[in-house]
Amino acid sequence: MNKPIDPSIDLLLMPRDPLIFRDGRPFGFGSRMKSLPWVTPSVLAGSLRSLLGKADGRPFEDQRGDLKKIHSTAAFPVLNDQMYLPAPLDLMLYREGGALVVQAIQPASVLAGGEGVLGPDAAPGLQVLVPPSEQKPYQPAAWWRVDRLARWLAGERLVPRETTDLDHGYWAGPQEDLRNHVGIDPDQQVATEGMLFQTAGRDLNLCEAKHTGAVPLAMRVTEADGCYTSAVQKLDATHPLGGERRLVHWKACMSALSGWNCPDQLRDALGKAQPGALLRLYLASPAHFGASGWLPDWLDADLQGEPPGCGGLTVQLVAARIERWHALSGWDYEKPGPKAVRRLVPAGSVYFFTLVDGNAALLADRWLQPVQKDTDTTPLGFGMGAWGIGFKESKQ
Repeated sequence: MNKPIDPSIDLLLMPRDPLIFRDGRPFGFGSRMKSLPWVTPSVLAGSLRSLLGKADGRPFEDQRGDLKKIHSTAAFPVLNDQMYLPAPLDLMLYREGGALVVQAIQPASVLAGGEGVLGPDAAPGLQVLVPPSEQKPYQPAAWWRVDRLARWLAGERLVPRETTDLDHGYWAGPQEDLRNHVGIDPDQQVATEGMLFQTAGRDLNLCEAKHTGAVPLAMRVTEADGCYTSAVQKLDATHPLGGERRLVHWKACMSALSGWNCPDQLRDALGKAQPGALLRLYLASPAHFGASGWLPDWLDADLQGEPPGCGGLTVQLVAARIERWHALSGWDYEKPGPKAVRRLVPAGSVYFFTLVDGNAALLADRWLQPVQKDTDTTPLGFGMGAWGIGFKESKQ
């Protein structure tokens, strides 16, 4: 009987070239191939399955069922041997007297006259998130080191940076890499008139005092059919990732990064939460809640539910801080044909809950674990989340 591989097996991906993560818009001569800010979990999973399928040697038609049993996570950047996660959205960063000031965004229990939840998708009973300042906000660095994010989720008020500051655990993300290309006449080996196009990739190479060279990506294979066990454990190969067949070196890492485990400070904070306490659910990767739309698919009509993997724990949704939905599509090789477009809740989104009943310490074990029930996208690394507590005191 085939057994799943050890879930602690991690992979490190070392980009050789600037990577292109297509956004699905039409592309051809005279246009620009644009790139998403970060690789989607489905692109990672597809590339990994292709790599393992080629190494296996059997026809892909014979492997299709086995390859679908490979479960993997999203990928996160690693700088100075520390893993980074997407910045949370429950904050506002602005300048006051030349200094950066941060304010946490939290549900408002008392509304001013005329304030309320608007929109056709607004769920009844939700509280509003009142901006803590009327000043122009600044965008914080896109990636936070794991220990920084854990402190934020534990209720500690930090002042993040706007740009890369690796000393303090913040990274602005990969730079855009623009390249102009021409079509080549195969007979004359010269440029073909009018055949111009442009690609926009993401350059994961840094030249800084604190980190020089390519920024590796960390991901984890959590389950696989037994016929791929040895291949995953010994993985050490170069294989394309994303558009234009840009190359990445895939290598198994036997020493797991500490970022895959819930930090002690956050674990202690969750263990002290009592019924009635405010909890936060943070999305580390885009989530797909199916027909529920932006609402977690384990909530009932009263917006109460039991988070996945937390038997006996009940929470009540009170607010949400999310941005515009992201689209997910692709090509189905079984039909064949294009896949239906799915709406994703973007990474960094934060949901606010109150603890109704149960031991909140269970939530610490759900660090970077699935917080969605959807069975199609969860094995691909969508819907990874982490839980935190609310801020005890407000400076608003």
